[in-house]
Amino acid sequence: MLEDQVSPKRCGHMSGKHVVPADEFIAKIKAGVDARKDQDFTVLARTDAIAVHGLSEAVGRARSVRVPRTTSGTAIA
Repeated sequence: MLEDQVSPKRCGHMSGKHVVPADEFIAKIKAGVDARKDQDFTVLARTDAIAVHGLSEAVGRARSVRVPRTTSGTAIA
């Protein structure tokens, strides 16, 4: 599971969370995807941006790394 929260991480209900910049988080996810040796391996990522920057930023981060898929689940390159 890849995350964008800065270490040391804070529990979900605690204040004072910080997240890495969006471009750094996206690069981390892309590196994970590129490092896969098996295309059936799923890379999961989560963001805490909603608590720090709001819903719009969190949705933007998710959309930035979404991999389009066919109806059968195959990734579209």
